Amino acid sequence: MNSGGGSCSYLCIFTLILVLSICIAACGCIREETGYASGVDETQEWRSIPLQDVSTREIFTIESLNGSSILLFTFTTSCPVCIQQQKEIMSLAMISSYPIIPVGLDIEPNADEESLGTYLQRNGLSGYYALSPPYMTRSLVNSFGMEIISPATAPVVMVCPQGEAKKLRAGLKPATEVLEALQQEC
Repeated sequence: MNSGGGSCSYLCIFTLILVLSICIAACGCIREETGYASGVDETQEWRSIPLQDVSTREIFTIESLNGSSILLFTFTTSCPVCIQQQKEIMSLAMISSYPIIPVGLDIEPNADEESLGTYLQRNGLSGYYALSPPYMTRSLVNSFGMEIISPATAPVVMVCPQGEAKKLRAGLKPATEVLEALQQEC
């Protein structure tokens, strides 16, 4: 009987140590990664996080673009659905004079500016494009859910001139559907 009770306590102690280690590691990663003091409301932080456009090197925030309709989308350069969605967004200029500012955020953790710049040139994309820092990505997840970091769902957030933000439905959205959403919501 002692051997059964002893292995249970070793297993319980091991499990407890493992769980505590994971919690400590997770807390350390979050604190180190954000660079923000605790208590900051990250659900709206994405609006004010400085980003750098890879083409112009201009520093911008989503807030600094207020007054215009913004189509914010996350992607990776290896995602075929993402490029289709981006081309639909770019085609809005051809089907409408509705003023929009496209903002693309590459959420690939190992992405670099040179590769992103090449991707933009190869695909003829324009607008604001930046690498998404981890705290920006996390803030977007806090506001819009995990789908925002699932490139295959072609995530797009519409930010109206007054500042309201709404995630559009999952999946590839034709330019006409995006335009209709903009006209109805903004």
